[in-house]
Amino acid sequence: MLKRAIPYPTYHLFNYLREVIIIIGGYSVYMFVRNFVGADLDNLALDNAAKVIKFELSIGFFWEPLLQDWAFNSAKSLLVFFTWGYIFLFFPVILTTAAILYTKDRPKYRYYRNVVLLSFVFALIIFAAFPLAPPRFLPEYGFIDTLAQFGPAWYTSRDAADYYNAFAAMPSLHFGWTVLFGFLFYRTGKPPLRIWGVLYPTLTFFIIIMTGNHYVIDSVAGGIVVLSSFLLYEAILRYQATLHPLLARRFHRQSANS
Repeated sequence: MLKRAIPYPTYHLFNYLREVIIIIGGYSVYMFVRNFVGADLDNLALDNAAKVIKFELSIGFFWEPLLQDWAFNSAKSLLVFFTWGYIFLFFPVILTTAAILYTKDRPKYRYYRNVVLLSFVFALIIFAAFPLAPPRFLPEYGFIDTLAQFGPAWYTSRDAADYYNAFAAMPSLHFGWTVLFGFLFYRTGKPPLRIWGVLYPTLTFFIIIMTGNHYVIDSVAGGIVVLSSFLLYEAILRYQATLHPLLARRFHRQSANS
């Protein structure tokens, strides 16, 4: 007996709802891990911050206070731009790009979505094992909280803090995901997007450092997490391709489109 085909609009709606569930589900897991870490999270995150600063000093990469101090005294307008850019050049850009990709190139969308989800898993493990206070929480080291000084009051309020993990500085997915999307922009081959593909992660690096939200080492860790996620997903696709010829054709199509 023939199966009834799902009406096209209903099929489309199902796909949209599935993507929403995936995104909300991923964020729900993130919030669960955030609350699961432990009651003494503040002290542990601050202790880990001291360890990170000590490590950066030992390898000569403790640049964050110097960059902030220079910007605060010599280029305050740039610091204001970076502060607002921290908010409006991350999720708005990523979500808009994802929406366009979803409607224009579904295989490529799924490819990058799955890499992002894998990076989320890696990051959650690190968040739980190594909670880390951002530099802006440590004024005794010369850090400036630019979000509190130049940003919107709602972003740093106690109510807003209930919806994100303030002690998840390591690794910096803020930087890692912009590297991934920068790669996506660069691969389009269109000159304006190729330029933006290089500029976007570069600008983000200075934004997260000079606003006091991340350490240099966080950015390195974020890049490693995204690279590891990319390599793991490629390995998964190759393994799937060995199981069935149809999956092999899908792998080659996804790799070509990515």
